[in-house]
Amino acid sequence: MTDDDTLMAREAHESADVLARQRLANEAVVSRLTATLRAQPPRCVVTCTRGSSDHAAAFAKYAFESFYRAVSALALRRGFNPDVPPHLDKVTETM
Repeated sequence: MTDDDTLMAREAHESADVLARQRLANEAVVSRLTATLRAQPPRCVVTCTRGSSDHAAAFAKYAFESFYRAVSALALRRGFNPDVPPHLDKVTETM
């Protein structure tokens, strides 16, 4: 097996094509979103992520601070699974 045979290598080689497809597929939504943000810039932005998404959220935090001069924060709670919020257990137990 060569380095080019690994899944990671194949995915890396496909990334430009995948990004191009995603851009075309989401062009209308992104255009509406950017128009809204330009017309009504956010005053505050809060992101909540886990895992590798933390890095993307940190980038977004700096972008919102730089471009919109918005207050931004990363709401992180390590050890918390957002797919199974603890408060839902209490709700389902009472039903």
